[in-house]
Amino acid sequence: MKNFIRKIISKFSKYSIIYENSFDLIKTINFHQIDLILDIGASQGSYAKMLRRFGYKKEIISIEPVNFSYKKLSKFCEKDQKWSAKRLIISNQKKSKLTINVSKDFDNSSILNSTELHKKNHIDSEFIDKEDVECKSLDLLMSEYKNEKKNFMLKLDVQGSEADVIESGINSLSKFKLVQIELSLQKLYENQILWRDIVKLMYEKNFEVWTIFPGYKQKNKGQLYQFDAIFFNKS
Repeated sequence: MKNFIRKIISKFSKYSIIYENSFDLIKTINFHQIDLILDIGASQGSYAKMLRRFGYKKEIISIEPVNFSYKKLSKFCEKDQKWSAKRLIISNQKKSKLTINVSKDFDNSSILNSTELHKKNHIDSEFIDKEDVECKSLDLLMSEYKNEKKNFMLKLDVQGSEADVIESGINSLSKFKLVQIELSLQKLYENQILWRDIVKLMYEKNFEVWTIFPGYKQKNKGQLYQFDAIFFNKS
């Protein structure tokens, strides 16, 4: 059974390490009765596909700025009535459009520049293109979803822009029962806010850590670079 699960998880490239804990993630989602997940930084749909594989059947809204990934994502959404996609950058910057650096593997695309550490340890994080994409704040996006009966969960995988997205939702963050954030122990992007300050920010906004999942690491020396933290709303 364990080998079968590993084979399933291995298909979701970026999430192969994190979601060996997929059953725990689904247990958390079910415990909090989540019925809408806002998936910001969806790439080609790996996270949402994992949710479906492990039993989540309710609504997913995926946000992805990179055109190639968005087109792939949209094709999956066409086959799932409860999964929709938008091509956007979520940011606190007061601009109608922002430029995203497109990485060779698409998954490491960012509005920030990569550090030498990241480029050295992950060759496919190299930027090969730039795209100008519509920009919205989290508050503006959430204003489109006014059903107060929804139990919202926010998932952020935004390659160094986590604090920017959180600050863009100053009026709407409290609507989420759970927030899942990919956090970095080392600076992989220039001007990136690291995990300690993100955790402090979330605690200031009345969230506490529910659980964590280890993620991207430097395999040769076993050093962890990133992990996912799930925060729960105390209110």
